[in-house]
Amino acid sequence: MKKLAIILLINVALFTLIMQACKKEKPNTKQTTTSTDQLSHFGVFAGTMSSLTPSAGFQPYQVASALFSDYAEKQRLIKIPAGTKLTASGDGLLQFPEGTVIAKTFYYYFDVSNPSLGKKIIETRLLQLSNGVWNVSTYRWRDDESDADLVKASGDTVAVSWKDETGLTRNINYQIPSIANCKTCHYSNNTIVPIGLKARNLNFNINVNGSSINQLAYLSNLNLLSYSGSITSVPDYNDATIDLGLRARAYFDINCAHCHNTTGIAAGTRVHFDYDLTFDQTGISGAKSLIANDMKTKYMPLIGTTIVHAEGLDLIDKYLDSL
Repeated sequence: MKKLAIILLINVALFTLIMQACKKEKPNTKQTTTSTDQLSHFGVFAGTMSSLTPSAGFQPYQVASALFSDYAEKQRLIKIPAGTKLTASGDGLLQFPEGTVIAKTFYYYFDVSNPSLGKKIIETRLLQLSNGVWNVSTYRWRDDESDADLVKASGDTVAVSWKDETGLTRNINYQIPSIANCKTCHYSNNTIVPIGLKARNLNFNINVNGSSINQLAYLSNLNLLSYSGSITSVPDYNDATIDLGLRARAYFDINCAHCHNTTGIAAGTRVHFDYDLTFDQTGISGAKSLIANDMKTKYMPLIGTTIVHAEGLDLIDKYLDSL
């Protein structure tokens, strides 16, 4: 009996050791969950996030004249709930259905002349319309580009190096805005609003599968947009074949008018840059020296720039000299 008891104790001990070993070697099957602190939570991109392939429902769009952001490239996406439409009534900001999500991702090609060499993704900014209010958030991409994390408090800074189209290596400390910064630019008439999605800034031809088609018509064909009547078209301020005055006003409209308008944070300056204003209504004539100086010394637009936009400054200098 004593021998049998000893054998049983040994078997129990061996069984316990085996179970402990199995427990240690058991793979971790617990699923990693995401929260609103990670960009992946919103399902903006399909497959590998760094491919920047839009998920189903996220529609790419383009703007005729783009906001300058330290020469960063941008991918623009919008998603609206199924069964709803964007509405264009006039030249200004579109009307958005409840639940709209706008995503803008900023990145740099390592070599602008050879995009196939890859890119560094910096940040993605989200605007989400919920209960009639636009919520803003900014996400910094991780170094391995597996995901992006919510930027809190005072924003963030990322060192960026790239080779521009002339072959010159550029180095900057790119500034990712805080939520407060975002609200500064997107503030108008005591609320938060998008900036670039004005009907006039979408009203131009884009390339779709090798064919040229008006973007408003294309979005309408996709059953995403409803519009009618005559809509102004803002020119691309980079197109030197277009009238100088029109190019300059287009530059002001996208780079300055979100603050310098009658309801923006710079309303008190009495210099307003909306494209649909007459020249006399803008106040440009009496602020020529101030405008040029601010672009050189304050790196206007005030948020999201750390260097002077050389080409933009040259355009505005020529325009102001022509007045």
